Order: sequence, then structure tokens, then C-alpha cells
Amino acid sequence: MQIEFDKTILERYYIKDEVGTGSFGKVYKLQHLSKNKSFALKVDIRQKGSVLLEAKILADLQGGLGIPKLYKYGSTDQFSYMIVELLGPTLNKLLKQCKGKFSLATVVSIMLQLITRIEYVHKKGYLHRDLKPHQVLVGRNPKMIYLTDFGLARKFEVNNYHISFQNSCPRVGNATFSSLNNHSGVRQSRRDDLESIAYMALYFLKGHLPWQSIQKLSSNTKWQNIFQIKSHINIEDLCVGSPKEFSILLKYCRNLKFEEKPDYNYIQSLFLQIQQRENLYESFYDWIEDEKSLRSPTTICEFSQSLSISNNIPRCSTINVENIAGVGIKDEIKEVINEKRRKKSRAKTQAQSIMKKNRMRHTLNIEAVEQGDNQLSSKNWFDESTYNSLDVTPKNIYPEIRNRKAWFGAVKVKKDEDRCKVF
Repeated sequence: MQIEFDKTILERYYIKDEVGTGSFGKVYKLQHLSKNKSFALKVDIRQKGSVLLEAKILADLQGGLGIPKLYKYGSTDQFSYMIVELLGPTLNKLLKQCKGKFSLATVVSIMLQLITRIEYVHKKGYLHRDLKPHQVLVGRNPKMIYLTDFGLARKFEVNNYHISFQNSCPRVGNATFSSLNNHSGVRQSRRDDLESIAYMALYFLKGHLPWQSIQKLSSNTKWQNIFQIKSHINIEDLCVGSPKEFSILLKYCRNLKFEEKPDYNYIQSLFLQIQQRENLYESFYDWIEDEKSLRSPTTICEFSQSLSISNNIPRCSTINVENIAGVGIKDEIKEVINEKRRKKSRAKTQAQSIMKKNRMRHTLNIEAVEQGDNQLSSKNWFDESTYNSLDVTPKNIYPEIRNRKAWFGAVKVKKDEDRCKVF
């Protein structure tokens, strides 16, 4: 089944180009005809309905952090399809841009997010069963990790009952990051997703796994040879050069029982220990800090909006707007900068308005309260030299009253004295 580019599809979308190809479907970039918004279209290659099955799983996962938004799915006479949120590059592509490996700080930041994503999927009763760097993408915010491609995902819990153990199942997923149980034909459970994540962590840090040299073989021979290396290599040897927590994680995953629920908090604590012990930056990502990667034409088009909006990455003022590739990117960034200025101006005006109202409203001072004087007084109740109009916050709603604790304490004493006089 072929889809022609530069053609209108589903009455309201325009096909721009092909984004990627998987074992079950192709992904295209769509442009809405009336809205200035892009989407991703995934269509069925083999016309077996696998995309519709994935769409139903994705619909059940909607609302989770780092789960792509599903806009529409269905089928035509030619193909089955689903329209989802258009995301940025895969971690595998970013790894190549970062010289083949990530820093330890970046690996830890990725893992903390990825463990949260898979925990959410498991809570919904699903196994991913095909975790690999190609299935993990970044969004418009390049610090947000998304888990994608649920074509092989399946339920492991039905009516609150765990699926039964089997040891004669066909192998599923990717041989490089597959668990030992999957290699052996054992039915997958939650532990196998986590073992795949452990291999990914090592791959991101080292840039290579010992069995990745086995590529130019038939599928069956490749699986067998990779299994031989995985099963015989010592975990300490596999994790040499990495923090001890990497080997602890892999041992933990392999020791889990078939139906056992993983302790996701414990797994996250392993990476938090690395972060604290090595004094690593929080939420550090190599593809953001590397200026060459940020300014490359293929990356700047995907990240331009997130560079403008995110508070944790360089401001737009650090970007040379004239050299940015892509139609409309320069105008978008300028508009975001202007919007920030307008918001700052509105905040300042609002703060000045609050200050003016407070000047008119509060005339009592501490001296008047201590003397028991109920007459209004405006002596020294406001000090303009120490007041900043931008400091108005819910926690500091009356900045013009000095010594607020003493002031309210004096008011309370005065009320208590008046109450005693009544009796």
C-alpha cells in the first residue's frame, strides 16, 4: 500500500513527507488544511488491523504523562490508520548526534522519566514488550520523554487476574534489548519491560552492548547468538565502567517472579543515589546543552517552540534568529518574546494596582494598636523605599505593613482585652 505525498487525505489533512517505518506501519507527517498544526499519521502496512489494535491501547492510556495524544483512528477501503501527536526525534537519533553516547547525568535523567512512563503503562494493565531507544522520543519540550509504539503491547491483567505462566511462547520484540525470559520463550510480564530498560541504560551510557555486533545473520540465528552472549556474560563484566546501581538494577529485574509487582520507587531511588553521589545536574540532557546540536537545521525546526517556552533551557535571546532554518520559525520566536514582554508588563501593572489599593485600605499602624487608639492614623505605615511592586505574592499580600507578626499579635491582644471588658 502506497500513499502519495502532497495529496489531501481524510478530507482535512495534507500529507507532507514520511517520518519513519516500523515492522507493522509507516508514519507520515500531516498538515491540517485549516489549522496551522502538524500531526503524525500511522498507517497499516500489512493491512491486518495492527494499527487499530495499537490505537485502542493508546486510547486506554490517554492522560498519562509522556504518552502521545491520540486524535483520531479508523479505517478506509485502503488502510487502517491513527492520527497522533507529532513528536521530535528518537533517543537513538539523539544518541548519534551526541557522538554515540550520553553523559551519566543525561542517562540518569532519562531513566527517571522512563521508569515513570513504564510504571503508568503497567498500572493500566499493559506490557510494552518492545522497549528500545527507537520507541522513546522527545516532544516539543526537549526535556520531556515520550513512550511510543504500542503495536506489540498486550494486557497482562484481565479482570484483576494476572495472566498465566507459559514457557513455550514465540519471541516478541527486539533481540538486542529483549529479556532473557523472552529469548527462552517464557511469557513476558512486568519484569521483562524493566530488564529491557536496564539494557537501554547501559547502551546509552556505553554507546554499545557486547552482542550488538551480531547483525548480519538470519533472524533465528541472530536471536540464538545474542541469547548465548547475554546468558553467559557476567553482570559485573557487562556493567564494568558504570555505577554499581546499573548492575544492581539488572540483578533485581532478573530475580523478580513472573507475577511479582516491581518496586518502581526502589528502582528510581537507585538512579537518585547516583545523582546525589556524583553531584549531577537534575534534568540534564546532552542534546540541549550542545550548541551545535541545538543549532543544526534538523533539530532547530523540531525544538524551536520548546526553546522559546521552556523556563529551564536557554532563552530565545541567545538564539541568532536570522540564521534559523525553517519557514515561519523566526516569526514564531519573535511572537513568543513579545508575548513574554506583554505578560511582564501586565504583571507590573497589576502589582501597582494592588499597591495603590493597599495604600487606601490600610491606615492603622503598630503604634496606634499598641496605644489602644481606634482612630485612623497614617503615620509611618508605609515605606516606599523598601517596597517593590513586583514582590506582590499570595504569601506577601500586605508588603506595606512592617513587622507583620508583631502587628497581628498586637491586634489579637487588643481583641482579647475588649472581650474581657465585656465580662
